[in-house]
Amino acid sequence: MDIPEIPTPNLWFKIVLIALGQIFLIFLLGWYPEHLRFVDYKEKEDAVVAQKLQQAKDKEILDKHIGNEVINEKKSDINAINSYDFSQLRPPSTYGLSQTRTNTTTVDWQTAYRILAKQCATTTVDYDRLVEYLEKKQNDQK
Repeated sequence: MDIPEIPTPNLWFKIVLIALGQIFLIFLLGWYPEHLRFVDYKEKEDAVVAQKLQQAKDKEILDKHIGNEVINEKKSDINAINSYDFSQLRPPSTYGLSQTRTNTTTVDWQTAYRILAKQCATTTVDYDRLVEYLEKKQNDQK
């Protein structure tokens, strides 16, 4: 009966070296290429995110610029309205209305009409500037 030989330390070293070589080969052929593809994917994803953040920042700056531009135009229009001499404005004719008053309170209709005309002009400027702002914003989004 033969007694099996006990492997020598040199043989154990070769077995461990072969096992480590196989592990390294698996690493090179399997995991590492996937890791490189993942790193490329992350870099591309980061670039897309950075681009979207820049676009959002640019849009915010553009909206602020458009908003400031519209606000400045509105202020200049309001200043023009305030500098307009409404005393020259005459109310429309009261033709057909009864000249007799049952009310004892006196109303300065001309002044009231001028105040109303000024308020209407201011409201019209507000509306026009809002429409202009929304149109500019919509055109910039296209």
